[in-house]
Amino acid sequence: MKTMKGMKLFFALLAVVILTAAGPLKASGAEAGRAAGITAIFNLDKGFVILNLVDVKTRVAIKKARVEARVTTPDGKKLKVPLVGMEMNGDYVYMNATALDMKRSGEYRFDIAVAAGKKKADFSFKSAAR
Repeated sequence: MKTMKGMKLFFALLAVVILTAAGPLKASGAEAGRAAGITAIFNLDKGFVILNLVDVKTRVAIKKARVEARVTTPDGKKLKVPLVGMEMNGDYVYMNATALDMKRSGEYRFDIAVAAGKKKADFSFKSAAR
């Protein structure tokens, strides 16, 4: 039963992200992950990381967290990118302040560290630039 509720929450959140992104953001697609009681929904748009964080138990957006992305570019260069929390289109998201330079073709890896109160979680997402 908990699994079914979790799946419904995941798809509801995914739909919200996709609908939100379909507006002015024109997102490339969303991915999700779950760790340490946190669900993370990752999206990438024009060099901006858009990350929604939700507490698995309460199903409430996490609005107080330290979030950092460690980005590995196709040529192996590693960047540390802090993600700042903000309200956007009625959702609370974490984003980078300036767009990432994604001119190189190939796979970009985003290792994201989240510290929200006593919860600490790591997520990994990949995106390909053409």
